[in-house]
Parts: sequence; C-alpha cells; structure tokens
Amino acid sequence: LTTASHQQPIYLVPRKRYIYQPPPNFRSKKASDTHKKSSPFVSMWYLWGGSREVTDEWYRLLQQQSKSKGSFDMARSKSALRDLRRKSTR
Repeated sequence: LTTASHQQPIYLVPRKRYIYQPPPNFRSKKASDTHKKSSPFVSMWYLWGGSREVTDEWYRLLQQQSKSKGSFDMARSKSALRDLRRKSTR
C-alpha cells in the first residue's frame, strides 16, 4: 500500500493498551502484578478495503463510531500516524 499509487490505508490505533493472552502453558505463572500478561508493544491495525472508494467508506463509518465510543484513533498517512503517537506520549 503506497501513497504514490493512491492507496491510502486506514491506520487504527486503540487508545487503551491491549492485553493479549498467550497460549496455555506458554509462560510460567507469577504471583506479582509486575508480570501481568500485557502486550510488550503498542497495538495497531492497518485496513485496506481493496479500493480507495471502499476504504474511504470504511473511514467514514469508523469516524462515526470513534465519535460515539472514542476507543480508538485513526490516521490516513504515516505522518498522521506519527503525530498520533507523539500526541499519546505527551
């Protein structure tokens, strides 16, 4: 997906850190809160609907949902994604 070919994906970033569950018996159990099973990285998804038109429609729908629930941020370019990450670290 590239901007040069007019493919502009949606970058979807949840506002709260996800907690991923590893497969059973993947990690040894720890009693302390220090060893909670959380993601060691920030979660992010990129979406492409196969065409600019479909992706734009998804973006409109996600904008509406984001306004009502506010559980994620969105960007349409790598620079906008970078700006989101900078905003969240302030």
